[in-house]
Amino acid sequence: MPAAPSPAVAAATQTFTPLTAPRPRATGGQIAIAVITSILVVLFAITTLMAAGIYSLKSKDLTETQEELSTVQQELQEAQEAAK
Repeated sequence: MPAAPSPAVAAATQTFTPLTAPRPRATGGQIAIAVITSILVVLFAITTLMAAGIYSLKSKDLTETQEELSTVQQELQEAQEAAK
């Protein structure tokens, strides 16, 4: 005859929860935290995309400005050589 487990062992063993067991419903606070977190994630994504767009526009403007500067420098050199 097998010995019955002691109460300490019985308390330490996990009980099997079937998948069909009803799960506890989320509280209002948990739902609020989930909603706030979702909103913050969306705002972070939007600001990141905006920052990336602004950065790409600035780099495009910088490239155009550098091209214009090199053109003006060439014209200045040609004008100086023509003036000699």
